[in-house]
Amino acid sequence: QEMTFIRPLRMLSPGAFAFGNNTDPITANSCHVGWGEISLEGEVVTCAGISAISGTGPFAFSSRSTSTTKDGDEVDDEVTFVGNKNYWAGAPSIETLKIVRYENSEDVKVALMDGSLDVVWGSGVLQAQDLDDLEDEKDLSIFHSDVIQNVIMLLNTGKAPLDDIVVRKTIIHAIDKKAIIDKELGNVQRPVDTVFPFDSPYCDVDLTPRWDYDIEKAILLSCASSEIAPSKSKDDNSLAVGLGLGLGLVSIVCVSVAFFYYGESKKYEVELERAKKGVQA
Repeated sequence: QEMTFIRPLRMLSPGAFAFGNNTDPITANSCHVGWGEISLEGEVVTCAGISAISGTGPFAFSSRSTSTTKDGDEVDDEVTFVGNKNYWAGAPSIETLKIVRYENSEDVKVALMDGSLDVVWGSGVLQAQDLDDLEDEKDLSIFHSDVIQNVIMLLNTGKAPLDDIVVRKTIIHAIDKKAIIDKELGNVQRPVDTVFPFDSPYCDVDLTPRWDYDIEKAILLSCASSEIAPSKSKDDNSLAVGLGLGLGLVSIVCVSVAFFYYGESKKYEVELERAKKGVQA
């Protein structure tokens, strides 16, 4: 069902359009004014923005402070919200809520440690190692949601040697995903073998064979293949690795390990080639 939703989707009162109820969706569309004019199916749409902040949540917009990046983009440094006394579920217990922008994850960690920041929420805000370090802080609590998204990297089947399914199986079984997670991602994720999380609707199915780490199976597959995949040129970085990680809300991370694997690929090729010769002998 979630795959059928139009995102992002917002509800806005007609009174908040640029010219109220009389706003023309072509000459004064509610799209961001910074987008200027957009060509849509041969027609030019002019973005006029909106005249009021949209939303009916527990907090109401109060103020914002901005700055300009070196690229000339305006960004919000701090946005302040106050409790919405007219919220349908009742006024929140928090009177003032500030959303603050930090330059990097290290600044976020420092703010947490010195007490100037109360809550970090969302994916990729802190590095995996930072989460691991903060687990031992008695004044801080870290909560992980259930897995809501799997991150995968796909094999390019349109180019040799990955157009050979046996080679692809060999690569997948030769990669120790758990070891990568433990070493590089703070052990806050888990290996997965499917595109969608196990808890997603209609996805609670154990699929076989399992595409997990099995170096012996990789060796046998490489022996069965017509040839070992040739070494890649150091200038060819098109190799991608089939890697699946189950990630919770606090740690949805796009893991780029193609270059990590490229650096290790020659070692695997040598090991597999030696094993193949040993089996043939």
